[in-house]
Amino acid sequence: AAADKYFRALMIIYFAAVYYIVYSAMMAYYQLNLGVSLDTATYMQSFASAALYHRLFDSFAVPTFFYNHASPILFLVYPLYLTYPGIPTVITIQTALATLPTIPLYKLGLKLFGDRRYALLTALAYLLFPWVTTYLVGPFEVVILTAPFFALALYNLYVGNRLGYWLSLTLMMTTIEFAPLLGIFIGLYILVTKLDWLKVKGRIALGLETLTFSLAWLFGDFLLVYYFSRGSINIFQNVWGSALS
Repeated sequence: AAADKYFRALMIIYFAAVYYIVYSAMMAYYQLNLGVSLDTATYMQSFASAALYHRLFDSFAVPTFFYNHASPILFLVYPLYLTYPGIPTVITIQTALATLPTIPLYKLGLKLFGDRRYALLTALAYLLFPWVTTYLVGPFEVVILTAPFFALALYNLYVGNRLGYWLSLTLMMTTIEFAPLLGIFIGLYILVTKLDWLKVKGRIALGLETLTFSLAWLFGDFLLVYYFSRGSINIFQNVWGSALS
């Protein structure tokens, strides 16, 4: 990598983009932009309640975050938050994770095109996509973390990394209750797409395993939210509502 000038250029652009996005999001928060401040503050209170009061991610909005969303990934973000509790930490974590697929996509570009210039363009197509550069300057949201793990699952699927595929798929499932829907579509995609590293029987098996895994997560998310909301929230109302758009 050190000898690859295109990869070095990508790393410079990557760190510059991460800095710009984090700085822009911070400014929006400190300028008291209502949408950014309100949503981010909900997560900050959730983490603070766990750190200081030993509550399960409580906030002023709900008794626990799992009251209305299935996001076990909070347990993974929380130790990182504890390294430096504050807005910069959670925004940096979100931005770093959301832009992380940029690096393996460079490798995928090399595999697809065999040219480092096209590999650089492949990676930048993700990094500079308007969703990444604009939506990330908003509030901290666990649903944003769904996208990078979705991209990494597809990447590992293309390159034949079975362990990386299941790890990425599992992390995607932990983000929010809508993620299993993406998993279902990945399973269907595997069933109808020819992959170089899989024979027909292996493709069918992996597709069915992905479908079963996704449906199990969907049912588990339903039970999680139903339990913590004491039966008052059905996640399928969320799936059918605004988040589906």
